[in-house]
Amino acid sequence: MKKLNKNEIKRFMQRPTISTSLPLIVLVVVATLINPNFLTWSNVTSIMRSYVFIALIALGMTFIFIEKDIDISVGSLLGLSGAVAGYLMVEGVPVVAAILIAIVISILCGFLTGFFIVHFDIPPMIGSLGMQFMLRGVIYIMTEGTPIYPLPEEFTAITKINLGGIPLQMFIYILFALICGFLLHKTVYGRYIFAVGGNADTAWLCGINVKFVRISAYCLTGFLCGVAGVLMTSRVASAQANAGYGYEMYAIASVVVGGASPAGGVGSIPGTVVGSILIGILQNVMVLVGISVYWQYVAIGGIILLAVILDQNNKKRALATASKGKTNAGGE
Repeated sequence: MKKLNKNEIKRFMQRPTISTSLPLIVLVVVATLINPNFLTWSNVTSIMRSYVFIALIALGMTFIFIEKDIDISVGSLLGLSGAVAGYLMVEGVPVVAAILIAIVISILCGFLTGFFIVHFDIPPMIGSLGMQFMLRGVIYIMTEGTPIYPLPEEFTAITKINLGGIPLQMFIYILFALICGFLLHKTVYGRYIFAVGGNADTAWLCGINVKFVRISAYCLTGFLCGVAGVLMTSRVASAQANAGYGYEMYAIASVVVGGASPAGGVGSIPGTVVGSILIGILQNVMVLVGISVYWQYVAIGGIILLAVILDQNNKKRALATASKGKTNAGGE
């Protein structure tokens, strides 16, 4: 049996999925010691039901991060999808048609965000910030600041379905995680995403339609926001004006903790899945121990900063190692 040397072990431990899984295991153990109710099935399913919406958004955000963009309008886009679906159903539109229209509108909004950012060369942070305010304004106009209800029973029953004790929305999430994983890691499109994030100019010289790739990532995220918004509206049995508020922060935290780099070109769906689980559990633990929601924001913000600092340090070490290697090669 071949023995692993120190460098191989180090590279293995630095894999995003592995480096994120270890803190996750520690967190689960600590949470169980703090509160024995943590590992009860009712609490586990509660985490699934409450965080799956953010986890869905994080899947799309992974594509955007890897191709070196960002979208902070995703929370508002989720809220808009739910508001559109709820509004249409209250107006008598059939459930299936209302769901499809809401998701299509969400994809269109994702397209517009990407189009304005890419076509007019607007910084992604500013472009998506503008879209965030616009979408939230539309939500308040549609809902007039009050919940839209009652919604059809066949719609609200969707998220009450359990298969083997597991909420249906978890199976939906797993399905989309597998699809996104296949797209990103097993297709030419996924290679284009990594190429654009690694170096857009080089990707363009290689014949890749950089603008199309960037905009498509926003469209994919819009689709997942639409699905998440519909599922959330079904779960709470009403379309809420503040639905999705602040979700962009949790989605970004999930992606960054999962190993994606804000500098682009690095990330994975398995890493984001593990990062989403870690952030979801951390949020649940803070609730179980009675930590104020305000301090929860402080903790999540700190996690994002720490993850970015670690990413920058890793890049500096990699550059230093590469530079040292070139120097040694030149000396020889």
